[in-house]
Amino acid sequence: MLVSNPAVCVGRDGKFVMLYKAVCKNGMLRGGKVRFSVAFADSPTGPFVKTNKLIFQPEDPNASMVAEDPFVWYDKKCDRYFAIVRDVVRQFTGKESGGLALMESEDAVNWRPAPHPKVLPPVLHWSDGSTYDANKLSFERPFVFFDKDGIPQLLLGTFSVNNHDIRREHSFNGRVPLKITDKKD
Repeated sequence: MLVSNPAVCVGRDGKFVMLYKAVCKNGMLRGGKVRFSVAFADSPTGPFVKTNKLIFQPEDPNASMVAEDPFVWYDKKCDRYFAIVRDVVRQFTGKESGGLALMESEDAVNWRPAPHPKVLPPVLHWSDGSTYDANKLSFERPFVFFDKDGIPQLLLGTFSVNNHDIRREHSFNGRVPLKITDKKD
């Protein structure tokens, strides 16, 4: 199996879960629509068995892409899978978001937005007083660092920087401290 942007975790039964990107064939060099699927294996080296079930599906079937760069994990306490994806067209988080969506699944096959899917606010305020407009720029390749008890502590990823009207002219790796709340709204 040839995949792109794989994200792997150890799941509920000790099996390995891989979310991966597929580009549909359309006869063009760059390919067609970008879609995601899931595969399972007994070992991290495979073989992975595809489910042929598309995940993170766009509302518009003609959309070229809806999600990108998944990071996946299994939470034993919740007995649930979670993924953070780049919400390319803000389908899962709305227009005023930082562009990352929290998704959840009972089985790693059927995914839905979490009750509170926004991972980042539209604007991040840095400790030096400057701001980062996550609504206009992009945060890519999210990764979550967990403490020894499995509690998320940091969101890591790559921040794009536009200078001189050049998209993604520069980028930098950054970290955002996470705070878990019992927010019910």
